[in-house]
Amino acid sequence: MEISPKLADKGYRFVEQLGGGGQSNTYILEKDSQFFLLKQPQSDKLSTEQRFRFKQEAYALSMLEGKSAPKVIEYSFEDGQPYIVMEYINGQTLSSFVNGKP
Repeated sequence: MEISPKLADKGYRFVEQLGGGGQSNTYILEKDSQFFLLKQPQSDKLSTEQRFRFKQEAYALSMLEGKSAPKVIEYSFEDGQPYIVMEYINGQTLSSFVNGKP
């Protein structure tokens, strides 16, 4: 996987793909010996509604505070591929925490 030139110019380096969902993929990036999580849509051709939902998610994440909530470092919706870069918190995944329960 290649990260966008915009992120590469800022010093981010791809480490590995962490997961994928219905509309987005997540990747671990490294910069200055720190790890970050990159979330970006699976397609760069988003509908107006998908782009709106991705923006809403970035704004909502940026409002969260707490040691269990990742801090949003940056996000962009310009130049083709939208993305959200946030703090990487190592630990149990949400799906394993929920373990199929509501």
